[in-house]
Amino acid sequence: MKVSLLKLMTSLFLFFLVFFISFFVDQNIIADNVATTSIILLIAIIFLAGILDGFNPCAFSTLLLWSGFLLHRFGAGIDGELTVEKQRKKILSYAFFYALGIFFIYFLLGVGILELFRLTAIQTRLLLQIAGFIIVVLGVLMIRDVFVIHKKAIIKMPAFLHPIYKKFSEPVSKIGSFLSGIVIGLCSVPCGGAIYMAVLLIIQEKTFTVKYPLLFLYNLGFVLPVFILAFILSNKKLLTSLSRDFILSRGKLKLIIGITTILLGYLSILLS
Repeated sequence: MKVSLLKLMTSLFLFFLVFFISFFVDQNIIADNVATTSIILLIAIIFLAGILDGFNPCAFSTLLLWSGFLLHRFGAGIDGELTVEKQRKKILSYAFFYALGIFFIYFLLGVGILELFRLTAIQTRLLLQIAGFIIVVLGVLMIRDVFVIHKKAIIKMPAFLHPIYKKFSEPVSKIGSFLSGIVIGLCSVPCGGAIYMAVLLIIQEKTFTVKYPLLFLYNLGFVLPVFILAFILSNKKLLTSLSRDFILSRGKLKLIIGITTILLGYLSILLS
């Protein structure tokens, strides 16, 4: 069975694009931004943005390395003490705590930024539009990075974070896996946080009962690739195929993420 990461990402992006365009059409017809159809479309946009961001080459490459560690640790015993079923349960339990760590720190960051918007005067239209413009620029830089060698890329994990990432990339317990998710999640923010920031700008003016469920949905989508990989880990050939496909498609995946970032940045400007 061959895994095509590019086809999966392209399909997700096309769905995202359909909902994105529908949202704009809906806004032109309905004056009230919290109309039912607008919220439904926004839910789809935010959730799909989270999934797409979860496959961001920066975040996904760290996830592949982390998955390789799990496979090496638990896969070695597949013919010995551990049965295939036990191996799968072990991997899934570690993946759950890892995803929980990422979800926890990203959700906490989101709540902190949303509360900062609420409690300060940052909500002025001009400042929000400047923030949206910066996100658009970050999306353009991501697209620019597709056409240059990795050394010259601008949007990437800073070198000083690499030792920290490596230190926490091989957890020895489930609690360690949770902490690993927190640390690696934080390390991924500089190269994969633009979409998240755009989402926060889009939802920050919504009511409490709307913006926090949307924040939850985004983060749920963001950690979904962790569970997809966890299920794949029980099949080494499938994981190898996925890893090879990721390496070959990395530039195109970054292009999709760059375009998504630009669209969400533009949407945040229009809604501010």
